Amino acid sequence: MIENTEWSVSSLGRATGWAFVALSVGAIAGVSIGGLVAPHAVPLAALLVVAGIAAPFGWAFYRVTIVPAIIATRQDLLIINPYKRYTVSWSEIERIVPGYYGLRISRRGAADVVAWAVQKSNWAQWRGKHVRADEVAHALALQAAAATNSTSEAFELSPSEEMVTRRATGRAMAFGATLILVTAVIRIMLGR
Repeated sequence: MIENTEWSVSSLGRATGWAFVALSVGAIAGVSIGGLVAPHAVPLAALLVVAGIAAPFGWAFYRVTIVPAIIATRQDLLIINPYKRYTVSWSEIERIVPGYYGLRISRRGAADVVAWAVQKSNWAQWRGKHVRADEVAHALALQAAAATNSTSEAFELSPSEEMVTRRATGRAMAFGATLILVTAVIRIMLGR
């Protein structure tokens, strides 16, 4: 049984987020310091424009890459997404499926919740590769099974459902690649 376990965005994702936050702060600080050192070279309007652009981007990167988390306690599952929190009782959970946008948690009598903190790439989904998102989904399925006196398989995709998901992901990736290729050919033909 899980005892207050937390999963968050991967280390690489968090490092990238902090890098973009630092770039945003650095841009604001650089223009501000430039304005203090050489006020004639950096007008106030430039400082306001840079701050008006960099601050929201830094805040958004922080919210999307640092904040998301999944916290499993003995009683329930706390899902912290960038702009909203959900508390889901273990007995409410019907299914946990890892995907591109995160772990999709289907609930009895309520809308699905997607936990952003742990995601599975389309590439891994299509190839059937076992990744961190699968491990987290399995750990959560075990906890939900223990809370409801059932088996973890009841909360996870069956092999046939997984194959359907893999095929759908492959079709979506093929469509996206075709769209990019057609766009490139059109741009080349138009000389842009």
